[in-house]
Amino acid sequence: GIQTTSVTFNTPFSSTPQINATINSQNSGGIFVANVSNVSTTGFDIRVYRLDTPGGAWTDNLIVDWMAW
Repeated sequence: GIQTTSVTFNTPFSSTPQINATINSQNSGGIFVANVSNVSTTGFDIRVYRLDTPGGAWTDNLIVDWMAW
């Protein structure tokens, strides 16, 4: 029930940024939540959890918005 994607910044930050990630759109009736891990000056990981079928496999297409500052 967890999918992880890594994001790499084109230009590194001078210090570790704050990151916010949210699920913007999806093509199914599933319940999803995103959280951020492994934040550094060069990138971070977005972990997406499916809450309605924990531990189960899924093939949904999601749009995840993120902002770094």
